[in-house]
Amino acid sequence: MTNKTATDDIPKDKRILKAAEKVFSRKGYHQATLDEIIQIADTGKGTVYKYFKNKENLFYTLVQGKNKRLMKALDAAVGKETTFEGQFQAYVYTFLHFLYTNDILWSVILFELLNQQAGWRLLWNQEKGEHVLDMRWGRKPTEEEVAVKRRYAQLIGGEVRLLREILQQAMDAGYIKECQDNLTLMSQNFYFSIFMLYNQGAINRDNIHKVVAGMVDRFLYGHIRK
Repeated sequence: MTNKTATDDIPKDKRILKAAEKVFSRKGYHQATLDEIIQIADTGKGTVYKYFKNKENLFYTLVQGKNKRLMKALDAAVGKETTFEGQFQAYVYTFLHFLYTNDILWSVILFELLNQQAGWRLLWNQEKGEHVLDMRWGRKPTEEEVAVKRRYAQLIGGEVRLLREILQQAMDAGYIKECQDNLTLMSQNFYFSIFMLYNQGAINRDNIHKVVAGMVDRFLYGHIRK
């Protein structure tokens, strides 16, 4: 008779994902290894390949699942509000509360997988409605490298699009000034600004209400003050 452990009741794919979250959150994407994930999950390499094919797809599956839960929470929180102020605050609060427990994984995406240190980047093209390759220096990336970076840009893009919709509705209603430039790019920059403020410790559990109130104040009143 074999001894049954607590992990035996957890499906293998869920066990692997839990182990992957521990490793990726501790080591980032590039330094994490499948061997360490396999050891923590107490499974075989063949099982990981069966469910996830490779390390990149394992990481993507992990963050995609979390992103779905984040989007559901954002949609629910924003949907309860009828004013720009309420919607904007609901968006920022929900995003920040998500970062309290997932900031490392989102740092991995934004710093490691979407970084521009390789000499090339993906830029949002408003006319094409997609991210396009922009070479800056060095070796041109392979199609696979571009595809990997694009899928993470698209994943984060859902969160950016919701923020864009909030701003667009407020502009259409004449509640805030019209954006003279690319609204998608502006929304993306604001999204990253929220993340960076949190990542750098400028927003925390103690000052969150004060900081978000300041953001709203700038949107609603900053452009008319002398």
